[in-house]
Amino acid sequence: MQLLKGWLRVGVLEGGTVVPRDQGVSQGSPISPLLANVVLNELDKLWEDHCRHLGQLVRYADDFVMCRTEGAAREGLRRVGIILARLGLTLHPEKTRVVDPSGRCGGRTGGL
Repeated sequence: MQLLKGWLRVGVLEGGTVVPRDQGVSQGSPISPLLANVVLNELDKLWEDHCRHLGQLVRYADDFVMCRTEGAAREGLRRVGIILARLGLTLHPEKTRVVDPSGRCGGRTGGL
């Protein structure tokens, strides 16, 4: 546990200077995927118990995709936001979106 706490306190190197972090884990930090998997295990359980009818949750660390229809993807996005809020987390508004992986506009497949 001390090692994890130490990693969370580590600053970020910007322009040759270490800048302290006030929250979160640095982007690209080797600990980031591990912590994401630990915390988001609860998301996995809740999705399986209450949301799997919307589509399959395939997650790698803090990135995930779910598919069925655009409507299901939008409802899934709403529900993921609620689950993450319960965990004290938020979706990054600039990195979160519903896309059609087939590349068709108005397609029948949705994903986050």
